[in-house]
This record gives sequence, structure tokens and C-alpha cells, in this order.
Amino acid sequence: MPDSIFRLVYTSTASTPMREEELTTLLSKARDRNESLGVTGALVYRDNSFLQVLEGPEEAVRLLYYGSIESDARHKECVVLWEGEAQKREFDDWTMGFYRLAGGELPGHRTLDELLN
Repeated sequence: MPDSIFRLVYTSTASTPMREEELTTLLSKARDRNESLGVTGALVYRDNSFLQVLEGPEEAVRLLYYGSIESDARHKECVVLWEGEAQKREFDDWTMGFYRLAGGELPGHRTLDELLN
């Protein structure tokens, strides 16, 4: 299946609490990088914890997570919850959707319903 989609879902804990400007910078860089790799997804942040979904070509998603995200010093305790082929993209319009469960909104903020539907 040449157009297959690979999805990886992981959780991690921020090494230190992230300020709004740090999250904004992280999102901006992630969106640029993901667009260049053909990767889409969503990031949820709450109480210093992350949940992220990455989807796209398997090689790109694996390179992104195992070659970059997993070793990023801004977080620790990375745990892959699921990885494998998916029938279709769930976040095809988002190079990186974002939802913060507590606090103010940042650029690209989505409601929980928008993330899940």
C-alpha cells in the first residue's frame, strides 16, 4: 500500500514547566519541520505532561520520533502508547494541532472536540 499512513502516539513529562512562549516556539518549529516531512498530528499539554499523535509516511514518523523527539531534553519519560499503520490521517489539515487542557489559548489552539473529531 504505497499511500499507507503510519501513526505513533506517545506521552512524556516536561523536564521543567513550559511557559507560554516556550510552547509557542515549540509549536512553530514543529509545524515547520512536520510540513517539510509530510507529517501531521496533534499535541496535548496539561500539568507538564504531553500526549502527541504523529502521522504520515512511516520512515518520516519514525525518524522524527526516534531520531529527534525521544531524545529532546525538554521532556523525559517518553512512552510510546501505540504505533502502526492507520487507514487514514486523523489530523490531515494540521501540521501540528495543539490543545492545552488548562490555561490560556496559544496560536493553533483547538478545542477538545476538534481534536477528537
